[in-house]
Amino acid sequence: MASARTPRGLTSGLSCVLLLLLTVVTARARSAQDSRSPDADVFETLGLERSPKPDLKLVFTGSLEGFIEPCGCTAGRLGGMDRLVTHLRESRSAALRSIHVDTGDTFLHADDLTPALRRQLPLKADAIMAMLADSGCDAIALGDYDIEFGLEELRALSERYSVPILCSNVFDREGEPYFKRGLIVERDGVRIGIFSLLAQNLVHPDLHDDTVLRVGEQIAEAGLVLRPWREVAQRAARDLRPLVDVLVCASHLGGEANLELAELCPEIDVVCGPHFAGREAPHDVVGNTLVSHVSLKGARTTEFDLWFGGVPPGPDARVARGATDASDRIVSEFTLEVSATALRSLVGREAVLGPNEHARLKAFNRGFVQTSKDWLESAGDFPDGRVFAVSKPSMHRNLVRDEMALDRIDGYHAQVEEFWSSQRPKGSHTGDVFADPASCASCHPDQYEFWKTTRHARAYSTLAITQQQFDAECFACHTVGFGEEGGFDRPHEAAGYENVQCAACHGPGAAHMAGGASYLNEKLLTKVGSTCVECHNKQHDPEFFSWVEDIDANRGAIEAKVLKIACPSLPPPGAGTPEFKQSLTDAAFALASRKNVDWPLLVRLYHSAGRVEEAIACARAWCDTKEATGASERLLGLLLVDDGRNVEAVPALRKALEVLGSDPEVHFSLARALLTDDPQAALVQAREAYSIAPERPPHAEAVVRALDFTGDRAGAVAFLDMHVARFTDQRALFQPLRDELTAPPVEEVGDEGQDG
Repeated sequence: MASARTPRGLTSGLSCVLLLLLTVVTARARSAQDSRSPDADVFETLGLERSPKPDLKLVFTGSLEGFIEPCGCTAGRLGGMDRLVTHLRESRSAALRSIHVDTGDTFLHADDLTPALRRQLPLKADAIMAMLADSGCDAIALGDYDIEFGLEELRALSERYSVPILCSNVFDREGEPYFKRGLIVERDGVRIGIFSLLAQNLVHPDLHDDTVLRVGEQIAEAGLVLRPWREVAQRAARDLRPLVDVLVCASHLGGEANLELAELCPEIDVVCGPHFAGREAPHDVVGNTLVSHVSLKGARTTEFDLWFGGVPPGPDARVARGATDASDRIVSEFTLEVSATALRSLVGREAVLGPNEHARLKAFNRGFVQTSKDWLESAGDFPDGRVFAVSKPSMHRNLVRDEMALDRIDGYHAQVEEFWSSQRPKGSHTGDVFADPASCASCHPDQYEFWKTTRHARAYSTLAITQQQFDAECFACHTVGFGEEGGFDRPHEAAGYENVQCAACHGPGAAHMAGGASYLNEKLLTKVGSTCVECHNKQHDPEFFSWVEDIDANRGAIEAKVLKIACPSLPPPGAGTPEFKQSLTDAAFALASRKNVDWPLLVRLYHSAGRVEEAIACARAWCDTKEATGASERLLGLLLVDDGRNVEAVPALRKALEVLGSDPEVHFSLARALLTDDPQAALVQAREAYSIAPERPPHAEAVVRALDFTGDRAGAVAFLDMHVARFTDQRALFQPLRDELTAPPVEEVGDEGQDG
């Protein structure tokens, strides 16, 4: 009979709020002191008593995915090996005994493994393993992502740093275990057994990705065998249980399979690992087995605190049997401590943050201090007997950053720079493909000057500040042309490609500047709309990415963000620099010489260049061709009206309506053309335009003007009031017109009325 599964969800709300707690940017503190210094103990200040130190703390990490430090693209991100090392050291001092197990997917994010990343991966893996060894990591479980690094390379790394890599069900072709099958660690008389399992198939670790990862196929491609985990698990649990007091599985099976494992092997005390597939409960209790999962990218640890209640653990004295769950208490204590630390970090920072933000953060963290204090006071004394707690402390920004880990990270960046600088240059670029932003300025000065004010224009310098300008994980989104034809493929060759240049949205640009018709070839000027999310993805910009996933519901937010970097519009027809207008004329000349003329584009080129007569002549020529449609008369009529040649425009516009049927812009232009000579006919056309597209302000104005010209000023005012009542956002736009219509007439004064 299957054991009862008891989800423990009370701590989930408290755990989630910790993501929000520490948003204050702190200086890069190079100190390894305990960040919970006694002189600032909030428990003593508030008259509260801390929980006693647990008899054993089991600390799990996993799904680091190579995030040696949190991505700097979004402020306030949790994580970083420097903070993790500090936390691990503090965790050891916060318990009578402790172990640390990493559950795999440690060294890389396989989805993003470009050729450049693969080349520098050994440097990163070495730095991560060194920091894990420095922090006293007891074991690392093999993860599916880690396989991409290379199994031989993993074994060599394990041997170099004396940190065992575990996997109980990977064997070579001769039937020998490829990695260590299990491990027994002793801490002050308590023996902890650790083993690890890897699934044949896994669901992608990202919560919104249901891709199935074929792990068994990866292992087979490496010439090894991945045995079915159920059979191996039962044997491992059966063999290890008599030898240890606490039995742990660092599982790489996935969330649902972890629950099944706990039922299948009741000998196991704790199961923890990644690929939890969105399980909401922070932990589950299956019989006498505690089950939980690790967070992504080093944002949190998962910790099992165990109080033995005076009875040593063992096969007949299971740590969870009859134990009280104190998870809420431990999470509340952590929340209280983190909030108090955040409040201390705000001291003296009002000038930096601004009074409003400073006051907001102060109130925010005081609220959590008070809430945690109230909960702990109401909870009473720490329970007697066996007790366990499962918590997920965040690697928050106010954790002191470990000095040795910082040195390792700095060393890694230096090694990456040295590695790429030592690579033999590829040679000259394949051709003039990418145009420098400054070369765009002669034709597009407004756009160039605006771009220089955006964060895109200084994207590369943000990497240089943190020594990441040679990191292949970062620079591709802070430059243009990486890995593209005519671009570059080595970080030290980025000169000229720095920053998010015009090419990021408009393409390489050199072809656009080649002369002739290339100037207005839109295929050369605009990339697809998905360009933004190549870098503003769920990893680097999760908020923007979530908006794009539901674009209809978030259109306003997306447009507001894009407007911060979107270039100003091109100048109106006839405006712009001489170079800009000459480029349009050159393009028109090139188009006109072609056998098959693109008439609309040709007309637009001349019109944009301010050469109205040539534009009208080309529109007439198009009307005379056998390819002419109502669109040719429409274009001709619109041009003539814009040029004030209303009598010539009317026949063309009427013919366009005969061919095309109702077209709001044709009706509107006819209203403009007829207004002076036949206001009644103009009113008919204006009403037609308004009936089709009433939201367009020019159509409403056309009706108002036509009514006024027919002598019905009161009707004009009434119509205008009706329109702004319907489209309230246009009220301010139309107020000057209403003032004009309702102003008292100015009386003319004759000569006889003047004083002599």
